[in-house]
Amino acid sequence: MARNLFSVNLASLVLFTACGAVAQGPAESATDAAVRHPAVLFAGTLAEEVRPWHDWLDAGFEVDARQFKDIRSVADLKPFNVVVVQFVPVVDAQEQPQPEQLVFEKVLAEYLNQGGGVLVFCGGSGFDRHIPALQHLLQPYGATVPEEQVTDPGHVFGLVGGHLKGCYTTKIEPAPMTAGIQRLGYVGDASRADCIETMMPLVLLEPAAWHVVVRGEQTAYSAEGEKPGITAKLKDTPATYKEFPVLAAWRDVGAGRLLVHPQNPAFTTASPEVFENVLWNAADKTAPGAMQNRSFVMQAVRWAAEPTLASGAFGGFVTDRKFKPDARAILESPDKAIDWTGVATGDALSPVMHSQRGLVGARSTFSGAPHSVRELCDAAKAAGLAFLGFTEDLDKLTPETWEKIKAECDTQATATFVAIPGMLALDKIGNTWFALGWVAFPKVPALTPDLKRLDNTYMFWAQLFKNRLAGFGRTGRNPCPWYEMKQGSGFAVYTSEKGQPADDAEAAYLESCYDMENYVPFNLTLLTTPAELATAASGTVNVFTGPTAAAVKEYAQGEGAYSRDQFWASPHAWYLSSGPRLCRNGGFNLSNFATDEEKQNLFRYGFKLEGLQPGDRILLCDGPRPFREWCATADTFATEHTWPHEQVRQLIVRVVRDGKTVLLAAPVQLHYGRRFMQCGDRQNTLPYNYQPDEAGDVYVSGIPVGAHYRSWTPSTLVYGNFKVWLTGAVGIEYQPPMYMSFWTSPHIPFDHARNEGSTNLASYQHHRLSCPGMLIVDEITNRVYPDGGRHDGDCAPPKLTEPLQLFNLQQRRYAVYGMLSQVNGQYVESRIEALQDVALKGANPEIMVSRLDYPVKPGAGQVVELCTVPGRLERILLDAAPRVNVRDELKSGAYVGAYPYGLAGGGAQYAVSGDLVATLNTTMVGASFQCPFYLRAPARWAKGDTFPFAMLYTTGGSVPHRPASDYQAVVAFLGLSDGKFPAIRKVEGGRLLGAPVLATVEAEPRSTVRIETEQGSADPLGLPIRVRGLEPNWLVVYLLNDSKTWRYCGRLDGDSYFHLYTRLQPYTVTLGHPVWADSKELVISLDDSSGHQAVFEVYNPTAASIRSVLQSNPAFLPEKTIEVTVSPFSSIPVTF
Repeated sequence: MARNLFSVNLASLVLFTACGAVAQGPAESATDAAVRHPAVLFAGTLAEEVRPWHDWLDAGFEVDARQFKDIRSVADLKPFNVVVVQFVPVVDAQEQPQPEQLVFEKVLAEYLNQGGGVLVFCGGSGFDRHIPALQHLLQPYGATVPEEQVTDPGHVFGLVGGHLKGCYTTKIEPAPMTAGIQRLGYVGDASRADCIETMMPLVLLEPAAWHVVVRGEQTAYSAEGEKPGITAKLKDTPATYKEFPVLAAWRDVGAGRLLVHPQNPAFTTASPEVFENVLWNAADKTAPGAMQNRSFVMQAVRWAAEPTLASGAFGGFVTDRKFKPDARAILESPDKAIDWTGVATGDALSPVMHSQRGLVGARSTFSGAPHSVRELCDAAKAAGLAFLGFTEDLDKLTPETWEKIKAECDTQATATFVAIPGMLALDKIGNTWFALGWVAFPKVPALTPDLKRLDNTYMFWAQLFKNRLAGFGRTGRNPCPWYEMKQGSGFAVYTSEKGQPADDAEAAYLESCYDMENYVPFNLTLLTTPAELATAASGTVNVFTGPTAAAVKEYAQGEGAYSRDQFWASPHAWYLSSGPRLCRNGGFNLSNFATDEEKQNLFRYGFKLEGLQPGDRILLCDGPRPFREWCATADTFATEHTWPHEQVRQLIVRVVRDGKTVLLAAPVQLHYGRRFMQCGDRQNTLPYNYQPDEAGDVYVSGIPVGAHYRSWTPSTLVYGNFKVWLTGAVGIEYQPPMYMSFWTSPHIPFDHARNEGSTNLASYQHHRLSCPGMLIVDEITNRVYPDGGRHDGDCAPPKLTEPLQLFNLQQRRYAVYGMLSQVNGQYVESRIEALQDVALKGANPEIMVSRLDYPVKPGAGQVVELCTVPGRLERILLDAAPRVNVRDELKSGAYVGAYPYGLAGGGAQYAVSGDLVATLNTTMVGASFQCPFYLRAPARWAKGDTFPFAMLYTTGGSVPHRPASDYQAVVAFLGLSDGKFPAIRKVEGGRLLGAPVLATVEAEPRSTVRIETEQGSADPLGLPIRVRGLEPNWLVVYLLNDSKTWRYCGRLDGDSYFHLYTRLQPYTVTLGHPVWADSKELVISLDDSSGHQAVFEVYNPTAASIRSVLQSNPAFLPEKTIEVTVSPFSSIPVTF
């Protein structure tokens, strides 16, 4: 699944600022202790992860936040009366606490003994393993937390965050921190497929020393997860507590006070606004029925601070009131454009890549093979290899023999060689997996109960091997295709066994790169003898680019220079080669966050190769498609380009000799925004808006403009709850109505024995385009789970699927962005195709294509707005008397909206095209309002029949208690009802088509398009614009208003895309090709190393020379005509 939000640091943000104590203020001057404010340090976190920062200040506290690594002595804690442990670091591969935690624990013990106050929170485990670390921290104090979730079916107050069950307790003992507290709330569900506990029970190993202040009710109990890594569902049987679980307790430690409340702080001290402040209500003492967690936590902090406030031993920190806790998440717009003449070039452009050659796949006597670890290592050393990765058969291993393998590998280490312990395993359906590293032996549920096969591949890869040297082998021979083999970092491009090739998956690997899977390429050489090893060492080997053999171990362990999550590296530290060497591969400004398009819209990329032979084909590929090609004429080749940011690319260096690939590199990612990972098959690119918000700030993780980073903080649960990875990045912190994006596969009532319903379809994205303010996802649903099976979530092990036999679905999804206070949307074009002659059930069959499923919360003031018939607008207060089912035919612009829905405001689904009908149901079926949209279809299909339809899904918008709601504004703004766009005042040089949602301008190749827009202060979202008819191989640029700086469109299938925020100002857009040619085959790109707009690269992608006349477009360049001749597969620079 996606990265664990409970533990992952915002590593992407540290690029912009330094770490450390971020709110350090001057020590308090001498003052009367009675009026001193308690000073609180939130430990194990960052300032931006303490979202109620100003709430604490307003309540009379001084606050700061620091990570464990920044706390080295009691002197570091002396300015604070209380330390709140918000999160603990994850344990290492051996399930031991990290060194910084061990130091922190010693400091904390001394701090407590001297009178300091400590509160311990912390969420559940997930794949990053917090619980063992928390257990280690609590053990000296006679307490622990089991890996269990507290739940209570008898005391439920509603939903938290959309669908998590909110439980409460009244079992509260009198104590200073519970004064006036009558009800405390907690989430009674685990979260995400890896079953992250949100409220754990506290077990008191020394009960006499502890004072219990909060228990669950008699109906509350603690339970283990049923299948952690696959589902958040809990077991039905209680575990440690059958009733009255301990939820909070305190004890004295020396002169200090310790309180433990093992609730995930996401709901309270970290990011409570993500959960609508249900458990952090400033009025919890007066609001009827409110959960009083905020008062409880603040009173506990005051109580814990009392000893040192009185003695003056600790405290005195004063928070700088001008400090912005989220400052690290705000990008400052550059004051001036990048000076490209000062940007590194040549060998200084990217880090040097060393060459540590090795093999992966050795099998010793531990697997029943004839040779020992030492004998195979001796052969590897003799062959000049720097490392040898062992992949011993899991079904022959035990925990004891695994420890022996690790020990024997360690004895073989030298200054120039390292042996890596590893295992080869089959999962339950026969897929092959390999993993290398010094980790603990896998346990259930990663393995089956007999410890012979993999069960939960997610836990095996992510929890145990930490997203590093683990992946799948025999790629093309597995029962599951590669795109269903999730939960791996490594992709066995080639597999050989017994000295013979067994699988070649190079084409699949290149396709995976195009899909932004970002795997490390491996050659899995399953060998058992020194002779096989010597032969393999002379062929294609794995090359690690670290400086020494010892660095291979650091990489596997996540140590030293490789301590960060290498799954996000660009490029990876590995490539494959049978001779050539990749000396460098990378560049400058390859990935942007929120940028100023006027100043940062270029990137510089280059690579260098050695060990070539004349005639070698050098290809720079974008996935499987050659992007550029050269022919080697010497041993060394280097190239470098300063190209414009146009779209997502995965640049892969390949060298082909005599028709065979002799070098294959991992991709260099080039994109706007920040890609996030979803288990190997759900990657995406988030293109951030490039306009500041209305306050002038541009935030790192918020699409749309103005959205804060909060959904990316490790302290939120937004990832798991809101399925954001499937929303097409429409509103990363917003929960769309459940089935709007999560289930857009059609439910077709086939009159056929084969089940190809929507719930058991396997869907795979095949392409992503990211450009300024735009994102497009192509999705094709081409597999089905047989026998009624269904997708268990992206953290589940792979399942067998089969090709669809009855139909296929192709989709293209366009993100349509707005600001934080506005609507955001996703436009989905779909086409169903019949794959054979087939009948549907019923005389007038209908296909469910979408469903708004709106959980009803009594008393929440929920409103449904219906406009399913032109001219008929209805608003229904769900607390009022519901109406019965109503069926309406849908024209373009018909919609149903719900408010409130999640943090963004409302949510709506709109009909755009297709023969659609809606069945509206406000009878509260299952405590929810449901509105399915259906596509009408004939009763009998013939092979090749197609049924297109399109829909728009939105989140956000203000309360619809107005004459014209934001839902209605979207209809008018995006031309849903008439194909007209009121924001567009004038179009010249092309024709504005009458198509909704995407304002599409049709032009001629040599046209210069001019678009003028109006400013609309009430425009509900951004305006996506598409220009058709220009040449796909020639650069397209546009100018905004009076600017002379070119901006670049996203390009896909010959169309050009960009986004305008007409709410901010009126625009005049001038768009076209800056350079024309009389040969459409030539590829024309800007490639100006000075950063100016004068030097172009003209590339010939054909096998024949091309002679052409180039002409500048006077709308962008001085008039000039140049004749050129470009050799096959080569580029020339041309200056205008």
